Amino acid sequence: MKILDEHHVEICDQIYENNNCKFSAGFVDNRPPDTMYLMLERDDDEPTIFYFRPDEMAIIAWLATGVLWSNEMKRRME
Repeated sequence: MKILDEHHVEICDQIYENNNCKFSAGFVDNRPPDTMYLMLERDDDEPTIFYFRPDEMAIIAWLATGVLWSNEMKRRME
């Protein structure tokens, strides 16, 4: 856990040094108590931050899992 600023508490991150980018997620203090964020950072661009409720974050995880599974099935059929 890492406190990024007075509002964002980073819980997990993934850094891709080759692509100069970082993906991270965590909690937000200045919004409703269950608000979570997903942050996308690349090079020197301003970070893109999405705010979600827990059910919305779960949908993001479900969608990502579905497309990853479909990609693997497609690769196996080739």
